[in-house]
Amino acid sequence: MSQYNSAGFKPSINASDHYLVYPPYYCHVLWLDVQKPIRYDVPPQLESCFGFWTQFCVHEYLTLALEHLLAAVLDVAGSESTGVPVKSIYEAFAGPDFKSTLEPIFGDVTRPYLLLRRLKTVTVPTTLACLEAQKTLGATSKRSEWSLVDLADGAPQVSAAVAAAILSVLFAKWRNAPNQCSGYINSNAGPNLHAGTVLPQLDSWLDPKLSWPVAFRRLIEPFVLEQHDRIMYEKGKLESCWLHRTEGRILKDQDYKPDFRSSRHWNCVRIMKDIGLLNIDNKGAVSITKEGRQALSRVLKDDAIR
Repeated sequence: MSQYNSAGFKPSINASDHYLVYPPYYCHVLWLDVQKPIRYDVPPQLESCFGFWTQFCVHEYLTLALEHLLAAVLDVAGSESTGVPVKSIYEAFAGPDFKSTLEPIFGDVTRPYLLLRRLKTVTVPTTLACLEAQKTLGATSKRSEWSLVDLADGAPQVSAAVAAAILSVLFAKWRNAPNQCSGYINSNAGPNLHAGTVLPQLDSWLDPKLSWPVAFRRLIEPFVLEQHDRIMYEKGKLESCWLHRTEGRILKDQDYKPDFRSSRHWNCVRIMKDIGLLNIDNKGAVSITKEGRQALSRVLKDDAIR
């Protein structure tokens, strides 16, 4: 907030994640609406915290992509009261709406490898290639995850297209971008889904012979269907499910709508306002107070000493 205000901008409390989470943590910029974004310089003392928030954003988009696949499966399965054969669901995704959603942004995407090629990814990305992709697919790119999410309209082929595009961008940016924070997640996530287990699956998308139905099957069976069942049994609530499988068919039990998880930043801003560190005017614009700047200075100074 201090850097936003120093740039002459007051973010809105009504869109706290848009200003305080995804641009700074994920793209390293401050989003100034009508002005060009400017670089966000994280204080060295806060780099570890910053790194974990970056991973929060990575996994937020990963979750959204998988949830769009789940929603697409449910929509297709729900078209028949007796369910739909699993193979038919995968084949239904790569239709005309799938292509028309992605072609204006990526061009020809008749096979997965062509989508990755549009992202300048023709081999498994190196660490250097990932860092370059993080720069070129930043906050202002039409191919950024933030922009791709907006393409969703609830139709199953469009949901599948959004999922495929987001996963491809994540692959280009994070397939081999190791750091302390991602390493911690890889070591502690256990059986839970995370970027370290999902993104390597997209290595097969580099094969020019791979078709979309096969690519979807390799993603959906382990990361959507099996994950759905695992969580259902772990919680011991067999009635709390979105689908069930029987005799090679998928039957829909209830609807699902993908959505962003709360980062709790709205709550944080409110708390800081209550203790006098931030101010929110009658239009919802947020600014740091004199007391807030003093507190920030003390925190950074004390942390540097320790």
